[in-house]
Amino acid sequence: LLCNRHQCHSRLYNFKSSIQKTTHKTLKMGGCCCKCTPRWANNEDVVCAYIYEECACFRKRKYVLYGAGKEDSLWNLPSSQTARSLVEGDIFDPHGIPISIAAEVPKGCCGYEMFEAAVEGLEKEWSPKMNRQLEPYGFRVDGFEWVEYRYISNGQGGGHTQPVPHFCIRIRATNTTERFANQEELKDA
Repeated sequence: LLCNRHQCHSRLYNFKSSIQKTTHKTLKMGGCCCKCTPRWANNEDVVCAYIYEECACFRKRKYVLYGAGKEDSLWNLPSSQTARSLVEGDIFDPHGIPISIAAEVPKGCCGYEMFEAAVEGLEKEWSPKMNRQLEPYGFRVDGFEWVEYRYISNGQGGGHTQPVPHFCIRIRATNTTERFANQEELKDA
């Protein structure tokens, strides 16, 4: 099973049992499946993430929001709109600090992007300033990187796994976020 953001591709493999009955079993490879928590959401206080996507050829590099698809998501509440505007003003700016940091990461062997440097740069150059602005709204940001292994077929019945690095900016709730969410519920009541 290979995970490509929202889509999971599975293959069914046949295994013959000792009594010659064919059974189908889904093999899971890589770090995620349709019901798993994404790696960037590994803590309870993570609300959503802006995942960096470096598109091929002539398409622009950009961040894409994941985890805030539901209307009742904390990041979608009216009380969070000012905080969201602050973050998205920088993240979606094609010449902003977050895009520049992610685009200028050093490359390792075979073009492997070293997003550890992006996390470090983000934590030095952007996150402290943004966190000061987000503090009154009960949010904070941090950089996060991880590696997924994907199976690459060579088309002749074989292949190999290849590391694929990822980078994102996570939106995290602080203790005061619950207070703002509760105030929003009280206003609606």
